[in-house]
Formats: sequence, C-alpha cells, structure tokens
Amino acid sequence: MYNKERKTKYAIRKLAVATVSLAIGTTVAVPAIVDSGQVAHAEEQGVAAKKYKVEYEISNANYRETRNIPAGLKALMPTDTKEYAKGETIRATAPTQTTYVDSENDGVWTFKSYLQEEKVANDFTAQGSKHDTIVFHAKWEFKANTEYEESYEFLSGTPDRELPHEINVYYLPKVLEKFGLGGEVLPQTPYNYIHKVEDGYWAFSGWDAKGEWRYGDSYSTNRVHLLLDKQSIKSAEDLKFTGRWYFFRKEDIKGDISDPLYFQRNFFLKDKKGFEVPQELQNRYSDMEMYRSADPDSHRLDSANAVQENPLGSWDLHQETGHDATGHIMGADPGENNEFWNLNRVYRWIFRPKAATYTFVSGTSGYTLPSAYATNLLPHGSFVNGERRDFGSNDGREYLNGDVIKPYQPGETKDHIPQKPKKYMYDGVNSGLWTFQGYDKDSGIVGKDVLNFIGTWTFTPTKNPTITKVDNPAQLTQAEKDKVEKAVKDANPTFPAETTVTVKDDGRVEIVYPDGLIGVIPATDTVAEKETSAKPTVDKVDTDDLKVTGTGVAGSKIEITLPDGTTKKTTTVKTDGTWEVDLDNPLAKDGEVKVTQEETDKKVSPIAPTTVVPTTAEATTPNNPAVTKVDNPAQLTQDEKDKVVDEVKKANPSLPAGTTVTVDNNGDVTITYPDKSKDTIPGTSTVAEKETSAKPTVDKVDTDDLKVTGTGVAGSKIVVTLPNGDTKTTTVKPDGKWEVDLDNPLAKDGEVKVTQEETGKKVSPIAPTTVVPTTAEATTPKLPEVTEVEDPTQLTQTEKDKVVDEVKKANPGLPAGTTVTVGNNGDVTITYPDNSTDTIPGIHTVVKKGTTPAPTVDKVDTDDTKITGEGVVGATVEVELPDGTKKTTVVKPDGKWEVPLANPLEKDSVVKVTQTVLGKKVSEKVPAKVVETITDKIIPNNPAVTEVENRTQLTQEEKGKVEKAVKDANPTFPAGTKVTVDNNGDVTITYPDNSIDIIPGTKTVTEKGKVPGPAPKPTPTPTPGQKTIAEQITPKTPEVTEVGNKTKLTQGEKGKVEEAVKKANPGLPAGTKITVADNGEVTITYPDGSVDTIPGESTVKEKVKPAGEKVKALPNTGLTANNAVVAGLSILAVAALLAARRRNNK
Repeated sequence: MYNKERKTKYAIRKLAVATVSLAIGTTVAVPAIVDSGQVAHAEEQGVAAKKYKVEYEISNANYRETRNIPAGLKALMPTDTKEYAKGETIRATAPTQTTYVDSENDGVWTFKSYLQEEKVANDFTAQGSKHDTIVFHAKWEFKANTEYEESYEFLSGTPDRELPHEINVYYLPKVLEKFGLGGEVLPQTPYNYIHKVEDGYWAFSGWDAKGEWRYGDSYSTNRVHLLLDKQSIKSAEDLKFTGRWYFFRKEDIKGDISDPLYFQRNFFLKDKKGFEVPQELQNRYSDMEMYRSADPDSHRLDSANAVQENPLGSWDLHQETGHDATGHIMGADPGENNEFWNLNRVYRWIFRPKAATYTFVSGTSGYTLPSAYATNLLPHGSFVNGERRDFGSNDGREYLNGDVIKPYQPGETKDHIPQKPKKYMYDGVNSGLWTFQGYDKDSGIVGKDVLNFIGTWTFTPTKNPTITKVDNPAQLTQAEKDKVEKAVKDANPTFPAETTVTVKDDGRVEIVYPDGLIGVIPATDTVAEKETSAKPTVDKVDTDDLKVTGTGVAGSKIEITLPDGTTKKTTTVKTDGTWEVDLDNPLAKDGEVKVTQEETDKKVSPIAPTTVVPTTAEATTPNNPAVTKVDNPAQLTQDEKDKVVDEVKKANPSLPAGTTVTVDNNGDVTITYPDKSKDTIPGTSTVAEKETSAKPTVDKVDTDDLKVTGTGVAGSKIVVTLPNGDTKTTTVKPDGKWEVDLDNPLAKDGEVKVTQEETGKKVSPIAPTTVVPTTAEATTPKLPEVTEVEDPTQLTQTEKDKVVDEVKKANPGLPAGTTVTVGNNGDVTITYPDNSTDTIPGIHTVVKKGTTPAPTVDKVDTDDTKITGEGVVGATVEVELPDGTKKTTVVKPDGKWEVPLANPLEKDSVVKVTQTVLGKKVSEKVPAKVVETITDKIIPNNPAVTEVENRTQLTQEEKGKVEKAVKDANPTFPAGTKVTVDNNGDVTITYPDNSIDIIPGTKTVTEKGKVPGPAPKPTPTPTPGQKTIAEQITPKTPEVTEVGNKTKLTQGEKGKVEEAVKKANPGLPAGTKITVADNGEVTITYPDGSVDTIPGESTVKEKVKPAGEKVKALPNTGLTANNAVVAGLSILAVAALLAARRRNNK
C-alpha cells in the first residue's frame, strides 16, 4: 500500500512539472460557457448587466527570449473604448501596421497573430481584480539586424574529479539559436540532469549566473536570465553558458536504493531589512546534497533548529519557495530506482532585533540607588530615527537595519513627557540628592549596537557649611543670615538651580529640593559666637619713615591712631600677612603710635603701641675704605665696583645686618641701612686710576701651527684675537711663557693680535704678528737623478743612501738642519728645521734596472684643458685618452710634461700614461681617473649679512667679519680652502684644487641702516682737465684662444681668455677687473670706474679639425662627429653658464 501511495505521489509531481513546462510556451484558450439567455435572466431580476472593456497586450513570439516592449511598438496596438455585454463575442482588431523598426535595439518587430482572434465576454475569460477586462495577446517576433549565437559548455564543480567525456557528448544542447541586443535569454535545458558512473553520480547543478543572483526563476538550477545590450554583447562569448556538474560517491549517498535519487540545492536569501547574516549561520548548512528518500520534504531545513539568539536579537530561517526538475538515471543497477529529482530550496534568514531597554545604576561608590525611585522612572519606548515609538520590553520587529535608536529621558513614555525632566531624586535615608547624569551612549544603531541604555545617577550628600561667626547666636541679623545662606550654598555648589535655602532666626537651615522634599541643617552646624581678634604687630617707626608697617591676619582690618590722638588711618592686611599705611610727614621722635586689628567674624583686638625712634644713618658715621685701582675712574666695570664694595665692608665691619652697599659708575658709594636710611662716600675717597700693562711678546706663527705662543708677566691674562675675530684667553705661566691652542692652522698673511693684562693694571697695547708660510710651503724640492735599484719595493741601505745623495745634489740650497729619509719603496721625506715636510714619491727617485721609471700624472679635473705631470728629462711620454686616442710629448728640461686637450674630460673617465727612455723598456702604465672639481660638488651658503660703513670700500676689520661670516655659514669647507674679500664685499672662495666660487657683495654686506642690495658704483670725480684711466690706456689685443664654440665659451675657456688679456697687459692698474662674456667679448673695468672693451673676434677662434680627417657619422643619430661635438659642447656650456649664474646670483 505504501509503495502504491508513493507512486501516486510521484505521478502527481510529474504532472505538475509537465503542466509548468507547458505553461512557459503556450497560452490555453478556454471557451466561453455563457449565452444571451443568462444575460436576459439577470436583467429580469433587476440587476444591472455587467459590462466588459477590451485591452491589448504584446507577447514575444520567441518563448526563450524576454525583452522589453518598445513604447513605439505599444503605440501600434489598437484601442477599444466600447463596453461589451456578457456573452457578446469580441473579435480582435488588427494593429495599425504589422512591422516596427526598433532602432534602439537595432532590429525589426513583425506581427504574427493573436493567441486568440476572438473571445466571448464573461467572467471566466475576463482578467483584472474585478474580472471585467478582456485581454487580447498579440504575438510579435523580434529579428535583430546583428545576432549572436549562443554556446554551451559543461565544467566539473568537484575540484578533484574530471568531468566524464560522455556528459559533454550526450547532454549539451545541440540546436543553437541566435539573439540580438536588448533581450534576456533563457538557457536551454540539458538533455539530462543525472549521469551515472561506476563509483557514483554526476548531478547537473545549473548554469553559472551572469550578473547578480536574483529572487525568482534565476534561483533555479537551469534558469539563468542574461540581459543583452549594446554595452555587453560584443561577440558570441557573451552568450556562452557554463553548466556545473558535481560528483557524489555512492557510499556517501544516504537512503534506500529503491527510493528516488534527489539532488537538492539550498539557496539562502539575505534578511529583507538589511541585516548582515553572521558567517557562522552562512556556514551552518550545506548548499547542496544528494540522497535517496521516499519523502524529500523530510530533508527540508529545520527552521526551529536554525534559531540563534545574540545580544542584538535572534535569527530565524524561513523557506521562501522551491523549484523541482526531474530526469532518469541511465544504466540503473538492478533493484535501483532510476528516478531522479533536481530540487531547489530557497530560504531566507530573518533577523528579529531586540527593542530598546533601560537600566539605572549608581555612579557613586558606597551608595545604592533607591530601587523604588529607579523603577518608577524607567522610560518606556524610544526614538526611532527621530520618531517616538512605544515598544514592548523585547519587541523590536519593526526595527530596520541601521535605524538610529535614541533613549527617552527618565519618567518619559511615548505619550507622556514630564513637564520638568525627572533628573533628581531626594534620598532621605542618606540625606542627599541623586542626580541623573545621562546614559552610557547617546544613541544606538540597530544591527550593530546592544540597545540597552544604562543611565547613571550620582549621589551628592548635603554637606554642613563653614561655621558663620555671629554676635548673638539666638538672634541672627539679616546680614548674618545672608552669610549663613551663602556658606550653605558654597558648601553645596551642586545644588540644582531650583533648590531654595532658608535660614531661621536661630541659625537653623531648611533646604527645599526640586522634588519638594525638605532637608534641615541644625544651628549647631551653621553658626557660633565670634572670638576676639589677635593683636597685630607693628614694625619700628623711624623719624624719616613715611609709612607705618606691620603684620596681622590676612584680610583683617587695621586701624592706626597717630601720636596727636585724633588722626586715624585704616588699611587691610594683605594676603602675605603684611600691612602698611602712608604718612603725610615723618613723625617726631618719641611720639606713640597705637594699632588695632579686626579679623573677619571676630571682635576688635587689644591695642598694639610703638614709639617713634631715630634712623640708623643719624646714629652712624661710616669709615672711608682703602682706595681701589681702576681702568677709568669715570666708568667703573662691575668687577671694579665689586672690589670697592668689599673694601667698604672691610673698613666698616660692624654695619648692621641687612645693610646694602652700592657703587655708582664714578665710584660714589651709597650705604643703605635696614631702616632704609642712607650714608654716602664720594668716589674721590674710594677709587684711583690704574697703570698700563707691559706689551707681551708673540712667537712666529706658521701656516701649519696649531698653537700661538709667546712670553709675558707671570700670572697676567693673555687675550689672543685671531684673523677672523675669534678670541682665545690664557694665563702667563710662572716661567713667563704662554700658549693657546688653535682649532685649525691659520691662513698665510692673517694677522694675530695679542694683549696682556697684569694684575691691577690696564690692558697692554696690541702686540701683532702676521702668519707666515712654512718652509715646506715656500720650498719646491727638485727631483733627483733616478737611482737604478734591484727591487724598487725593497731598497737596500746602500741604495737608500745613494738616493739621499742624489736628493741633496739636486737641492744644494736646503736649509741647515734639514733631514732627508728614504722609505723601502724609495719615497723620500724632507723634514725642514720648522718640522714642515716635503715628499718625493719613489717613482721619481728609483727604478728597476733596465726599465724606464713610470711618469707622474697630476690630478685631472673635469675643467682641465691639458694633462700634466713629471718624468725623466728627454723621455717620451704617451697619453692614452678615455676614447682610445693617444697623444705623445717629451719631458722638458725641468722634468715636466704636458699634452693639450681639445675639450675637458668627463668625470670618472680614465687616462693612462707611459714613459720611455731611449734604450730602456717602456714604463708601467700610470692610470689617472678624472675627478670633479670641488666647485662642481659644492654650492656655498650665503653668509649672514655684515653691516659696514661704506659698501664700496670695506675696512680690513669689516673684511675679516665677512670672511668669518662666510666660514660660519659653510663649516664643511675642505681644509685648505681660502676665502678672500674684495673692497666691495665680493667674496672669492678658492678650493684646494684651485677651483673657485664667488658670492657677490650684494649677498654679504649692507651699509648700516640700509637693507641689503646692489652696492652703488663709485662715481669717478676727476679734477678739471684730468682724463679717466680708459682715456689714458689703450689695452693690447691678447693672443687668440682656441675654443670649442666661440658663441658659448666654457668657464675654463673664459679663464684662458682672461689670463691672455692679463699677459698682454701686465701694467694694468691694481684693482682692475676683467670679465669675459659667452661670446669672448672682454670688458676691462678700471679702479676709477671707466671701461675698455675688446671684441670677441680679437680674443677667440674655433678649433679647426686636421686636414683629411673624415667626418664620421655617429650611430643612430642624424649628426656627424663634428656637429655632434658642437651640440655636446653647447649643452655643457649652457650647464656651466647656469652653474656659474647660480653661484654668482645666490
């Protein structure tokens, strides 16, 4: 019987599925079973006959395609305003035209027919809520101008299993259609939903959704809607549908093999109110399962077990809908039920948030909130997005996710707002007031916050006031009552504004709180009888005093009665406990002054009397001190004043404690006694002028010294002023010698100034000395004859001695006391008597026998236009440039050699040099790496501007200040850098490699009282008939300088032109300046401001390439070697010009 019922159930399910499938593509016409007799019968009964109206709707003739009907197409359908009687036959009217061009979707609609050409008007055929509308459905077919063919593929959804080949062969749709823009396409159904293999089953899950998964048919495993439009349909790829198959092992499938096989998909919808489903719930249920069952409803998810409570509310699971599809298992085993069902269950998670609740707590430690008050004042309801709501204690079903919940105030409900906020509760047990401070949060957000609002009440006990002192505690005056009231309020500053305080005649206090309850403070805690004030103290009153002073209780009233008995003066004791009153005139000796004090809330004190006495100055005659020697008796220094004070105190050891002694600039002494009376001693009795100290001696200062030394008077102070204005101080030792350390050696020609100050004498005159060069700086030793040795890296003593002899032969004028030492590698060190040293590298002193000694190569900078060095006289030197070009020269008689360069070399390129002496092997190659000049690496900082008297003619002292300012602004200058300052403040910085930076005077100096700016040029003022220097001199044209580009000279080329002009005109006046423009034009500015010029055509010419040299094309450029070089030089020149401008204008 059970099996029979089960088969009947399956048959019903199949019939339902078949009916649904049939309904998708067809509309069933139902004939009218109405006749005119029925209509007439209704009219005879006195009932108005029902009338029917007609409407027309459009259906897509292609059941697989759903598309929006254009408004223009709808306009073609007929309209019928006639009303029809029941039973009347209505025939559909044809549309006004049978084709419509849809330009929006790029296609044409064609009218096919109506589903029914005629209908009988009756309730069975009518539609609408009143069943009074007869609808004719017109079938129009859309044909796109551009169509895309659909395509299908199957993929395995099980990661570790490959999809069987048979599934793609047998089950993929075979007949493919084409579709145009603007439609939703319904994918075809696969030929089966289930495929059996040896160890299990493959189940078809559905087509991958294109776009967002939506409620409705798109949840079905074989229903996916894809909207085609101009933005998305570009090719057939956009109509490719991908189906997923999942594998289930036989042993994992539960149920009886005789029952149908079910593949169930579970789909879960979000909460409609926007609440986010917790991940734990999302992970609770599987989204698919396969099982066998006689009752698949038993596999529906249990909503009761899905309930989950949390502080925010509870989650419930609710089934929305379902969809079934059926198929058959091909190749079923004996006894196996071959029926297969594809089930889809759609569930929705529903969140039920908790409504707002309230809790009142005590916010004061040690005090418990009265439960009766707290319960009565709990609010009921809350604000929801600003709207007043009244919910039950746990009913928040009307809340939406994100709703803003704000609490009611104490005692408030949806329909009741207290006239006055219930902010206070009087606690008679604890004698104090509870005050509502607010909730733990101003609002809460539904779905995010726990909506329990915790209100805090704080307790303030009523405090007793400060006791008020009164004259009669049994009968207070109004003023005393007011004081008591103020004391109570001061003791309880947190009383609510509505609180009233009333003081009775006997001092009792009644406090009426906002809630109407009354508190009482007894008189014993508010008032007491006044005490007598303390007697004040009175300071001594002298005969020259214009004040009477003393001490008392801060804030008390002081009254003074003068000796005449009638004059009274009053004042108040200050916060520091002192008081004073002014007198119109000093009081007479022996007069009596009487003083009383009245403290706050106390009676007047007894009298404190004092008698007027003479001043200390009247009773004292100070002794003159020993005379102090000073530099200038009219202008004493502070040290000299201090010495005078000491001498005065020595001469007057019994001065009263607290006496002060002050000294004026001229030596006048003022002695001020503790009673402020004074005595004076004139300067003629205290000071006399000092003698002058002897001038110290200063030893010679060399450019390598790190000390300045000399002699002086033992114990004297020595002050050394360095060339930059810095000073250093020391003391002459007992042996009469002194010294100061230097941070760095001083520059040549700098002036050092030294003074001496002996004890008790003035500073001596300045002892100057000028910094001189060391012997090494003044001496350039000549290279010796090269000594041939067995091993240049390890000389024997005999070989070393021979080298020493050769050095002395080459330098017969070495100072007496000079020593010469030789290292193992032939390096020679010459130590002069002043301990300065010169060195000659071994490469110039020794060579391996039979081999030419290696030449020396001077440092090569990026602005050099020649390479120089030293070698064996007469030897041939070969220089290999970085580009492989070789140049040769011969070492001159002075041992030096040089080769010119067409252009300066690039940084980091390498030059290699060899030397060959006739009859000997060529020397080893000596490499020299091209380095940047220091100027290229450094941008000097502008110094602090120095104020000067005359910007066009700085004094030597002003130049020293500018030099110091430049060095202070550039503390990292390389050692050996020299800073020179011109008369107009222009600063030239010469680095150890002789490269130069310039800071113009406009950046270094300004005339006192003026802002920095260009210095005015001095205007020559020749006497009548006197000629300018330019009128008197005709400069000679210099030797022409070869340059790379005569329209854009490099800085090095300009320097060569300047040197050529100076060489051609050695007699130019001192102070003459020569400047060279980019085009070679020379401007000569004489000291009187007059100017001469030499045109560029007379100073420079471009270099000419050797005859016969081919112009080689450069790779991948349109330039020849010649014009490429010119282009490169132009770029370098512009860069140099910008760099120079940057330095000169900075």
